[in-house]
This record gives sequence, C-alpha cells and structure tokens, in this order.
Amino acid sequence: MAQTTTSTHSVELQKYFSKELLSQQVQALRLAEFGKKAPLPTKAGQNSIRWFKYGNPSSASVATLTEGTVITGTRTLSLTNVDATLVHYGQVVQITDELQAVEFFNSIEQATMTNAQDAALHADNIIRAELITGTTKRYSANGSTASFAGLQAATAAQGKFIALDALDGVTQLKINRAPTIGGGYVAVAPPQVTRDLMNDSAWLAAKQYSDVKDLYAGEVGSFHGLRFVEATNPWSEDETEGTFDDSYTASGTNSAGGLIYATFMLGGEAFGVPELNGESPYSPKVYITDGADKADPLNQLTNVGFKTWWAAKILNNSYFVVHRSKSAFA
Repeated sequence: MAQTTTSTHSVELQKYFSKELLSQQVQALRLAEFGKKAPLPTKAGQNSIRWFKYGNPSSASVATLTEGTVITGTRTLSLTNVDATLVHYGQVVQITDELQAVEFFNSIEQATMTNAQDAALHADNIIRAELITGTTKRYSANGSTASFAGLQAATAAQGKFIALDALDGVTQLKINRAPTIGGGYVAVAPPQVTRDLMNDSAWLAAKQYSDVKDLYAGEVGSFHGLRFVEATNPWSEDETEGTFDDSYTASGTNSAGGLIYATFMLGGEAFGVPELNGESPYSPKVYITDGADKADPLNQLTNVGFKTWWAAKILNNSYFVVHRSKSAFA
C-alpha cells in the first residue's frame, strides 16, 4: 500500500537555523591585570613610557658621629629608568555588501567582537614574550636536576609542579624583597600546572582548613601566600629554553616527558604596560567605514578594524620568578 512519508516530501524539508550562536573558544587572559600601568595623556608629544626608580636601601654610607664634628654628605641618590616604546598594531575585517544583504547573523557586530578578542590576545602574547626573558628562574625538580636540561630529561611525574615549588617561589620573592600585590604574590599558571598543584597532597590538606574567597578572575586558590590565577594562553617550550613551542606530545616532536610550561610568579611592579584609556590618543579604537569613495565607488565593502599602541617591559627582574615545569595531565 502506497504511503505518503517524509521521503516523498523531502523537497519541502528545511534545516531549522538556531539564532543562538555557539560559544567561541575565548582565551582566559590574565597577565595585563598585574602589570604596573602608566598613562599616556593626550598632547604629551610622546609615544614611549619611562619609569623611574631610586637605588635600594643600603647601610654602607651610615657613619659614626663625633660630637662637635659636622657630618658632610656621605650618601648619594642614584636614579635609574626603564623605557618602553609603544608599537602601533591593527587589523581589518572586510565585509561585502552582498553578505550584508543576505546574512542571517550580524557580521559587523561579530567583526567588532573578533577585533577586540584578537587585540587582547596579541597584547597578552607581547607580555608573555617579555616575561619569559626574566632572569630569576626556577625549575620543578621532583626527582630531576633543577635546570632546563634536567627538566627536559625528566618524566612528566618527575617534572610536574608541586606544592613545594610554590613555597620556594614565594621564598625567592621574599628574599628579593619584591613588593606584594594586594598583600601577597600572584602566580599566573596554565590549567595543566594548576591541575598538578591541586592534586598535590599538601594542597589538598591545606584546602581542608581554609575557605579562600576568590578575588581575581580565574583564581583557583592561595597557597603559602601565592595566589594562583589560571590563564589559558601559556608559554610552552620543548627543545630550547626561551623558544615558544605549542606542539603536542602526540606529534612526536616533544621530549619524552612532554612540553615545559612557564608559570609567572609575580610581585608588584614586576613589569609595566601602558594604560590606554580616557583621552589618550593611544587608546584602542574600533573603526567602521562603510561609505562610498574613489577606492570603492559602489560601496561594495565595509571595513571593520581596530588600531592600538602597546608594549610590555620588565621593570625589575627580582620582582618575579619564571618557574618551568612539566605536567602529568594527559
């Protein structure tokens, strides 16, 4: 017996388009929050920032006084500076008039959002590349030699981040007299590293007796005065210290124990970034141009772009630790 089914009427079946977009894989970027910010006011005639610092305290010039003898100058004030020159960056998304006539979603709105996300990621990459050059270094050494070569040779279990690494990092910052951030220090670490730490017995024991209130975005907890903030744009290495490598173990190019991850243990004023807001001519700006001109007489293209100025500069190598470790996460 003949039947009328969906197959006989397949020509009229259509896909239902959901108007709710799926989420993008947006990076959790945290580094800029902890930089020393300096504004660039309008009409200043400058495209660079200079930070100043007087010399550290010292008792070398303190003299024993003799009654009736006037003391003359025994101490000098030394002033040093650190400079950062801002670099101009930008990108443009072009959208055709035909797309705008038939599109289901708003391409201009999405292009604006994409530009903002790309700008933030680019700024984070610049900070990350500057911090990795820091000279105060530590390496996870749970069964391996405390060096980059030793970490390369270690297995993931030997080279993973443990609670003692956090304590040692804080101790180093205290010895270096690094200023605190909100009363403590901050570690910006990838999820691979925080996973290992949160699986450490010392961390688990400490969490049983504390209820840490998260104050920073992405904060997972505090240990030994070091507050851990997760960021998903980590610096990773394999064969060469200081050379970025984001390949995966499965590619066959990594050392036996996998990638090496950098955790930045930060004190106050470790690095500086510009504060690009307000009336500064260097503030980030989004531009949308959609008018006809000689280059586009029929107004066939709409340009959505951004431009910004950015830089990151280490202010004091003693105020932060670059800690390298592997991860047992598979």
